[in-house]
Amino acid sequence: MILWAPTEKLDEDKESFDGPVKIVHGSEDEEVDIERSEKLVEAYPKAKFSKIEDVDHELGLKAVSKSESVFLSSRM
Repeated sequence: MILWAPTEKLDEDKESFDGPVKIVHGSEDEEVDIERSEKLVEAYPKAKFSKIEDVDHELGLKAVSKSESVFLSSRM
């Protein structure tokens, strides 16, 4: 599980990666444009995207935990 990753590396690996991908973006993130996350979702056909309302770039463990719980439960 990767909680964050440099998006440039994700771009390089997309052709060789076939696993599930979960992308989480805070609606108040001022460091990374949400368009970047949306482009990654397009690049990875199996990607699931969650925009967490009212959180910034740091997201917060509670928001990420909730999102991950939903993602993982759909995979089991």
